[in-house]
Amino acid sequence: MVTALQGSIEDTKKTQAMMMDQICMLEKKHWAKSQSWGDQCMRMISRPNTHVIAIYVDDETVIGYCIVSCQSLCGTVSKMFVRKEYRKLRLGTFMLSKTLEYISRLKDAANRPYSTMLYVESENTAAQGLYQKLGFEKENLLKDYYNVGSHAYRMIKS
Repeated sequence: MVTALQGSIEDTKKTQAMMMDQICMLEKKHWAKSQSWGDQCMRMISRPNTHVIAIYVDDETVIGYCIVSCQSLCGTVSKMFVRKEYRKLRLGTFMLSKTLEYISRLKDAANRPYSTMLYVESENTAAQGLYQKLGFEKENLLKDYYNVGSHAYRMIKS
């Protein structure tokens, strides 16, 4: 499911397909090969319990997205991306805030709330600052998470 946050285009199946295609193109182009879903992108974002929050502008161009999967009382932010020319405009904060609002409305059958988890490169201090500002806490460091020598922090927001 794709949820559009900004823009003026009507939310239709055609629009959702267009956004998903753009997200997959951005995925291939802007992520390192070891971190990109590549040709598996469409399958990954079409899985059950996977939600895509996308920001786009009036010309129907996706400028950012957040992909989250929700299972077992936990929403896991799998991917978050904002085009380089739109960074420093607080769009990442806006998009992740909306994602957290969405997850906070989810409850299981016993009415227990979901927590949210994500992984971030240990060197990406800008992203860590954003996540901490929104209430995430570093849980632990995972050595060689992305590949040898590329570590990640698991961060949790209860």
